[in-house]
Amino acid sequence: MESTGIKVKTMISWTPPCMDWVKLNLNRSMRTSAVVVLCPYAGGVTRDATGSWL
Repeated sequence: MESTGIKVKTMISWTPPCMDWVKLNLNRSMRTSAVVVLCPYAGGVTRDATGSWL
Protein backbone atom coordinates (compact mmCIF):
# COMPACT_ATOMS: atom_id res chain seq x y z
CA MET A 1 0.00 0.00 0.00
CA GLU A 2 1.46 3.36 -1.02
CA SER A 3 1.47 6.33 1.30
CA THR A 4 -0.49 9.34 0.03
CA GLY A 5 1.20 11.76 2.44
CA ILE A 6 -2.18 12.83 3.82
CA LYS A 7 -2.48 12.81 7.62
CA VAL A 8 -5.85 12.05 9.20
CA LYS A 9 -6.64 12.70 12.86
CA THR A 10 -9.05 10.27 14.50
CA MET A 11 -10.62 10.93 17.89
CA ILE A 12 -10.67 7.79 20.04
CA SER A 13 -12.74 7.31 23.17
CA TRP A 14 -13.18 4.55 25.71
CA THR A 15 -16.47 3.45 27.27
CA PRO A 16 -16.22 1.73 30.66
CA PRO A 17 -17.88 -1.64 31.28
CA CYS A 18 -20.79 -2.12 33.68
CA MET A 19 -20.04 -2.18 37.41
CA ASP A 20 -18.40 -5.47 38.55
CA TRP A 21 -17.25 -6.20 34.97
CA VAL A 22 -13.90 -5.69 33.24
CA LYS A 23 -13.16 -4.76 29.65
CA LEU A 24 -10.30 -6.16 27.58
CA ASN A 25 -9.23 -4.02 24.62
CA LEU A 26 -6.92 -5.69 22.10
CA ASN A 27 -4.75 -4.24 19.36
CA ARG A 28 -2.83 -5.98 16.60
CA SER A 29 -0.63 -4.76 13.77
CA MET A 30 1.32 -6.47 11.01
CA ARG A 31 3.82 -5.54 8.41
CA THR A 32 3.37 -7.53 5.22
CA SER A 33 5.16 -8.21 1.99
CA ALA A 34 3.94 -9.99 -1.14
CA VAL A 35 5.21 -13.33 0.18
CA VAL A 36 5.22 -13.43 4.00
CA VAL A 37 3.82 -11.68 7.05
CA LEU A 38 6.61 -9.93 8.94
CA CYS A 39 6.75 -8.64 12.51
CA PRO A 40 3.31 -9.47 13.93
CA TYR A 41 2.62 -7.53 17.15
CA ALA A 42 -0.27 -7.78 19.60
CA GLY A 43 -1.10 -6.10 22.87
CA GLY A 44 -3.98 -5.30 25.13
CA VAL A 45 -5.17 -3.58 28.26
CA THR A 46 -7.76 -4.60 30.87
CA ARG A 47 -9.73 -2.00 32.83
CA ASP A 48 -12.51 -2.07 35.40
CA ALA A 49 -15.68 0.07 35.57
CA THR A 50 -13.73 2.98 37.15
CA GLY A 51 -11.15 2.96 34.36
CA SER A 52 -8.38 1.52 36.55
CA TRP A 53 -5.89 -0.74 34.77
CA LEU A 54 -5.79 -4.32 36.06
